[in-house]
Amino acid sequence: MKLALKLSLCLLLAFLFAVSIVYALSMPEQGSPPVAEAEMPPRVVINEIAWAGTTCSATAEWIELYNNTGEAIDLSGWSLRAADGSPSITLKGVISPYGFFLLERSNDNAVADIPADQIFSGALSNDGEVLELRDAFGEMVDTANADGGGWPAGQASPERRSMERINPAGPDIPENWATNNGIIRNGIDACGYPISGTPKALNSATYPNLSIAKQGPAETRAGGLITFTITLSNTGITGVSGATITDALPDALSFVSQQSPFTFTAFSSQTLRWDAGPIPGLSRPLHHNPCPPELALSHRPGRQQGGCVHRFHRN
Repeated sequence: MKLALKLSLCLLLAFLFAVSIVYALSMPEQGSPPVAEAEMPPRVVINEIAWAGTTCSATAEWIELYNNTGEAIDLSGWSLRAADGSPSITLKGVISPYGFFLLERSNDNAVADIPADQIFSGALSNDGEVLELRDAFGEMVDTANADGGGWPAGQASPERRSMERINPAGPDIPENWATNNGIIRNGIDACGYPISGTPKALNSATYPNLSIAKQGPAETRAGGLITFTITLSNTGITGVSGATITDALPDALSFVSQQSPFTFTAFSSQTLRWDAGPIPGLSRPLHHNPCPPELALSHRPGRQQGGCVHRFHRN
């Protein structure tokens, strides 16, 4: 499944410049590794916890595991237990490569439209739990809220939003947990309400965080050259593919020239496009940087004149 997004930023100077980004997000599927990895991540992690239940029922709790490896893992004999003894779950079944494993409390109606991989009993305390995931040999594989105390994320009534791991390859620390944003959601509860979580899907906290900024001179004279800078960054966990940058110039400006490692198309003297390609998650910013005055993407108001260049490069 692909999600197409478009972001726009306008900068009002002597003229109005409009820059937009279009990109495709490839959702993780079985057999597709995560973009960002930590050193020696746990094989399987506790990836999402709906400790407050759903809008339909506070007892409709569910927990999601995620497989960080490219191999199927047999969970038979593994355990997922709270430090206070409830819940205490002996796991069974197989979790697919880079796949999810959904546990639902009491019955298969907590997430009504997505089949559970396993049913469990025992309530999660809204005041917080320490959860431990151990393999068949009793070795600790992962934890959630290991510091104890209240849950680091998630919301109770009325929102009842899940607690999401930001980076599934990252450690169990408060900074690596976030509350579902209420926009990116998946599944419905037993009453037909949307679930404020992402069971068996990419967490809202794991989506890319793509931003663009454009800077230029505060003013210019008629017939003069205008040089501007674009900065494109992805500070999210997940990468994007097929990123394009489009610049729509006002009628008062005309494009001069450009040079960059990206495929460039000038649909007219007012509409410019760069195919930036993939932008990895957790990347250092990709800068569309200023060059010396004689080597800059410039626009001459009212008429076209050549000889100026603009370059892209990575930091």
